[in-house]
Amino acid sequence: MANLTLTYVLWLFGGIFGLHHLYLNRPRHCFIWCVTWGGMFIGWLDDTQKAITKAHHEHVVLRVLELSSDNHVVDRQTDRPT
Repeated sequence: MANLTLTYVLWLFGGIFGLHHLYLNRPRHCFIWCVTWGGMFIGWLDDTQKAITKAHHEHVVLRVLELSSDNHVVDRQTDRPT
């Protein structure tokens, strides 16, 4: 699971080199960012919305899955815990 704070730090200080992509296990993106200096900085700014938000979304989804696996499963037909 990606740490959102660490992803932000990597994006901020190493984003033009693609370090945040490497951390998020996207080596192809990292290579492209290294070669193009973060998409000539335009891609680096665009990643504010995309890569960072994806890390946050994955964190939220995993947290929801953790909570739902704590025996709080409800039978949809009877609305009673199973």
